[in-house]
Amino acid sequence: MSDSVRALIVAELQLPADWTVIPEARFPDTLTKTTVVLQHTRIERLPEGPLGALRNTVTLTVADPRTDVAAAEDALDDALVRLIGSLDRHSWLSWTEAEKVVHAERYVAWNLTLTALTSRDPNPQTEEV
Repeated sequence: MSDSVRALIVAELQLPADWTVIPEARFPDTLTKTTVVLQHTRIERLPEGPLGALRNTVTLTVADPRTDVAAAEDALDDALVRLIGSLDRHSWLSWTEAEKVVHAERYVAWNLTLTALTSRDPNPQTEEV
């Protein structure tokens, strides 16, 4: 994986080792374990930041492989709370909303909208923005 915003997010979140991480906009047909998919959907100039500061929008999807909806929801609700906690540790990375969705008409998932502040050099802006 390159030094993309998606790669930075995956590196910083410290997701559980037993989860599958797909760092591009590709959702598999079949899930065998909890799966995270990252889609970099928008880049904007950050007007309140220094020249070259960027606001990146990324959709992070967490999907559970269970087809039993109640079991999947229970597992995902707990996982989402831990994931949000790991997001809140970073000054350059934030989330604005989480929406429950169903993928492929069978997998319960959460879509989180993330905002990552970077510069044209995709290393996180921690003090300058």
